[in-house]
Parts: sequence; C-alpha cells; structure tokens
Amino acid sequence: MYTNVFAYGNKILLRGYDTKGISFKEKVDFQPTLFTTARKGNPPQSDWKTLNGQTAYEIKPGSMRETKDFVEMYTEVEGFPIYGMTQFEYQFISDRYPGEIEFDASKIRIFTIDIETATEFGFPNVKEANEEILLVSIMDNRTKNKVVFGCKDYQNNDPTVKYLKCRDEIAMLQQVLNFWRNNTPDVITGWNINFFDIPYLIRRVRRLGLEAELLSPWNLIRDEKAFHNNNQEQIFSIPGVSILDYLELYKKFTFTARESYRLDHIAEVELGQNKLDHSEYSSFKEFYTKNWTKFVQYNIIDVELVDRLEDRLRLINLAYTLAYKAKINYEDVYSPVKTWDILIYNYLREQNTVIPLKGNGKKVPFVGGYVKEPITGMHKWVASFDLNSLYPSLIMAYNMSPETITDTMLKVNVDELIEKTSDTIKAHELNYALTANGWTYRRDKPGFLPNLMKQLYSDRVKAKKEMLRLEQEYEQSKDPALEQKIAGLNTLQMALKVTLNSGYGAVTNAYFRYFDIRIGEGITMSGQLTTRWIARKLNEFLNKAGKTQNQDYVAALDTDSVVGDTIITVNGKKQTIEQFFNETPNDYIKYDEFNNNYVKKVLGKNTFSIDKLGNINTNNINYVMKHKVKKRLFKITNKLGDSVTVTEDHSIIVKDKKTGEIKSISPKNINKNKHYIINIVDTDNYGLYNASKNFK
Repeated sequence: MYTNVFAYGNKILLRGYDTKGISFKEKVDFQPTLFTTARKGNPPQSDWKTLNGQTAYEIKPGSMRETKDFVEMYTEVEGFPIYGMTQFEYQFISDRYPGEIEFDASKIRIFTIDIETATEFGFPNVKEANEEILLVSIMDNRTKNKVVFGCKDYQNNDPTVKYLKCRDEIAMLQQVLNFWRNNTPDVITGWNINFFDIPYLIRRVRRLGLEAELLSPWNLIRDEKAFHNNNQEQIFSIPGVSILDYLELYKKFTFTARESYRLDHIAEVELGQNKLDHSEYSSFKEFYTKNWTKFVQYNIIDVELVDRLEDRLRLINLAYTLAYKAKINYEDVYSPVKTWDILIYNYLREQNTVIPLKGNGKKVPFVGGYVKEPITGMHKWVASFDLNSLYPSLIMAYNMSPETITDTMLKVNVDELIEKTSDTIKAHELNYALTANGWTYRRDKPGFLPNLMKQLYSDRVKAKKEMLRLEQEYEQSKDPALEQKIAGLNTLQMALKVTLNSGYGAVTNAYFRYFDIRIGEGITMSGQLTTRWIARKLNEFLNKAGKTQNQDYVAALDTDSVVGDTIITVNGKKQTIEQFFNETPNDYIKYDEFNNNYVKKVLGKNTFSIDKLGNINTNNINYVMKHKVKKRLFKITNKLGDSVTVTEDHSIIVKDKKTGEIKSISPKNINKNKHYIINIVDTDNYGLYNASKNFK
C-alpha cells in the first residue's frame, strides 16, 4: 500500500509498505497516457471511449514533462481533442494499485507533535518565528512513547517519556531534525499544526540557519496557500509526509458545531479531560519561567490529548479509508472536489471510459435550497423529518449526469409543479426525467454519476448492516476480535456517508471537472420541490387529522436573511440590523465561530409586521442571527428611495393586484404584472409600490 505519492519533475516519489509490512520509498520514472478521438492514419483497434460514446485512442507523449508540454501545445488545436488525467500522481496510483486497495492502519506511522515557544514579545508571530522554541514533544502512535526535546533540567518519572536535554535551542532543533530523519513518520498530526506548529517550526529552523528540508524523506518543502479565519495564509507541505491537522479533521468530519475549538474545550467535551491548568501564574511567561517541570508536563499532555481523541474518534482512520477508496493522498480528503474527481476517474477507467480535460472554473451564482419563514414561539409535540441523503437521492432519481442531460428545457417552476399546472407532456413523450429548473435527462441509459452514487450507497448499506449484525453477536459473545471488525466497518460506512454527502458540494463547485450549472440548479430546485411538497402533504394530513383548516403545522425548514445595512424598526427606533445585532447582549443560542454563524436571544424588543388583512401589528423579536450565506442577493427599492437587500429565498410581503391578497413570496417570484410590494412607512399606514420599475 502507498502512504504518499508526489509528482516531481519526471519522477513519482513513492512511499509505502510492501505485503510483508516493510516500509519502502522509490523514485519511479513514469510515462503518462492520454487519449484523443482524432484518427491519424489507421490507428489500432481501441476499447476506450468518451462519455458520449466516441472511440478514443491512446497517446504516449513521453515523460511527465513532455506530456505536460504536449497538453499545452495541443489543447487549443481544433479537431484534436485531448482526454485523460493530467494530475499524474493519481494516474500512477491507478496503474500501480488496480482494484480495491486493502490497507493496514497499524502499519502507518503517525507522529503527534506539539511545540511550545517563549512569549518574550507577546504571542509568537508565526510568519516571523521571532520567539525561541522551548519544547518539542513527539508521540509515536505505534508505541505510545513520547520524546521531549528541551534545554533545561527535567526530572522524568514516566517510563513512556524520554526527555532529551540539549545545550541550546539550535542544538535542540538539530536533535529534532536528526530524530525525525532517522524515524520519518508517514503522517504528522496535532492541534492546529497546519497554521502554527509546522509553519513556526520550519521558519524557526530556517531562521537559525538549519535545514528544514530534513523533515522530508525527499529533502523537499513546498510553500502553499490556504484560507484560515477568512485570510489567505502561507502554509507548508512536506513531500513524503502527510499533514493531518486534527483540528481540521475534527471540524470537517464530526458534523457538530462547537462554541469553541480550543483543544482544552474539545478534550473536555469528547474525553472529559482538560489541558493542564496553569492559572496560578499571571502569564504564560511566568509559567515556563517559574515551573519548568509542570511546563514540560503541560506540553506532553497536549500530544496525549490529541492521541486520545484519535483513539476515540478514529478520524485519521476515516481519512485513510476515504483516501484509499478514492485512490488519493491522505491530505486530499479535505477537498470534496478532488475526492470526487479522482473517484469518478477510477470508476470510469474501469469501464474503459476516458475523462475530459479539466477546464478553468468560473464561479456562477445559482438558486439554493428552500427556506421557510419559521413559526416562532414554543411548540409542543414536535416531530423532525429528515430526507435520507436528499441530494444524492435526487441525482439518482432524475438520472442527473453530464452525459445524460439533453438540450430540451421546459418552462416550469417549483410553484407550478407543486400545483400541477406545468405543462410536462413533452418530457413524458420523450421519456425524459424533468428536474424543477426545467432541464431534462435521458432515462434510457444510466448516468455515471447516479450509478456511482448508487454503488456507494449500496456499499454503505451493506457495511452498516454487517456492523449491526456483528454488534448483536458481540453482545452475546463479548469476543474481543469482533471489536476491531466493528470499528473497521463503522469507519467504512462513515467514510461512504461522508463521500456521498460531499458529492453535491463537488458537483456544484465551479472548479469541478464536470460542473454544469444546469445540473447544480436542477439539484437544488428539485430539493425545493421535494421539501415543499412534503411540507404541503404534512399540512394536509395534520389539518385533516386535527379537523382544522389551513393551519400551518410546519414550524421551520431553514432560515432566511437580510444584509447587515438593512434598516429595521425596533421599539419604534430605526437602525440597521447589524447595529441591532451588535447592541443585543451576548446571550447566544448558537455560537459557531468556525462557520461564522451566531444567534442571540432577544428579550423585550418588538418590530412591525402586517397581517393578511393589511393591519399593522407589533410582534416580539425572539432572536437575531448573523451568518454567512452563499446565495444570490436581491436589492428592492421603492419610489421613496427606501431599499432592502435580501437573499433569494427571503420573504417579501406583497399584495396581489387581482385578488388583493397579502402574502409572502421570495424576491425571484415577484411579478411586475401581478404584485405590489408593501413597505410599512409607519404604524398607521403602509405604502403600496409597483415593483416593476424598482426591482433588480
């Protein structure tokens, strides 16, 4: 099995373990394969085909450099289309490791690392690495032993700890590099190591005139860019060694928002254990200056906590499973686009189908999911309905795939489809599947995207079923051998679940090889149709059961938004919604710093609303929310110059010109011939303004 594959020049740099569990590293000359549909002379018979069924012929331009030059030279040549995987490390993995890859996680060597620095000038500057590194602790997952490097005396009584006292910082860091080179790990982990420990260590080593490249078995360090807290920052990759930051794994794969992502808080939540408390000291500097022994223990406990988190959560094991399923490097699992791109590549390759070259992505806004205005207040006997893998299910149900979409588009919308007033006869006549945005899909042949999702879904069901069977068997036998099998199956089914759920994110990403806005919008709008249809049917059922009429029993489906500079009236005072949020006490119902999603409880505040009869009322404000959105924005301006900017699924109060009915609709459904927009001017009156001239 491989542990890291890196394309460098004309070589593939490969690390892994052979069938006997012995580690190896190789430099491999690799000549990639490309394809074209252009026929030159009498090419040999070919079993390869494109997604559209054309015969494709192999091309072998030479080395990896020569192949890259070939692609650049012929990409724009008319009549000579090129196909194939041009990220050559993944083509190599597929060549070298055909079929399912079996792996033994116990063979993969993980170092859990934590560094402690001085704070002579305040919090250490990662970009400058201006503070001395005081301690480096490394824990080996195979032995659970720790090696601690420091420059002061330490009385060690722990047999699992080896403390190495060094002459000074330079000698200490050289010792770290020597130890690393002699015991090179396959994976390094720790808490926030991508944005602190690793970049700080590399920059500090270089600042002191030492060779940071010794951290890599190939003597290579790569500078990369990554976004962190909404800022682009420089990080480092170490070819030959995978960096799996446990903080990032936790955020990515636990699917639970935490009020804080500090290691201390997460360890308390997950393990019931905290970092070593040092609150008796007035500063961190006083801590490491006055109590070196406790400071070393503090450093050791940090690596132990991360190791214990992995023992409990198995997130690194999850990353392995995802990587080997898709045939990618461990670090690639953070990217659903990369995961699905290579997953599809290997799936199609098994069917002798070649892939198109990847284009240059350009972000395009499109309609998002359905959002319903929540019915606020206390609700009793609440039931929650969850659609199982909604978006993957829609892709499978409508057979949505790049090679099954047709040129036929019908003029339909969600409202008309719910009311069954849309003309869908043509889709039925042509035996096409019709999505809610009007685009149609062939049903006479299965698409590769729904087929692949169906396979992943089926594999997950099988793994979960077998896991549950073994759990029942374990309850009877208490056989320890079953525990490992159960844990492995649980990791597998979770990996398949993660892959399935990330598929939509890949398909709707403009940088995805197969991105098509028609498919992306078809998924989200068909999702709207599904959720709104279910809400309607639930209301019909509950109104009949409860002998009520037109009662809305669906309390909430999502949230909607306006932008921060929107003027609102609170207790008779006009202010922006952002000012109101900032002035509201920090009594948080939700505090999700990672996703920038915050909800505050509101007491004693009210604002105006209008009922269906046109009466102005005051209603209590229960909460105020501030959060990020990736949706289209609409700006609505009336004749007085008042304006509001809202998300595409926000509720706008309108009056129907024909019936006089006052109702709420989304801005994209405003019709200049049917609606007036209502703007509450004061508590005694409301204005009716024609939307046609002022709506953008």
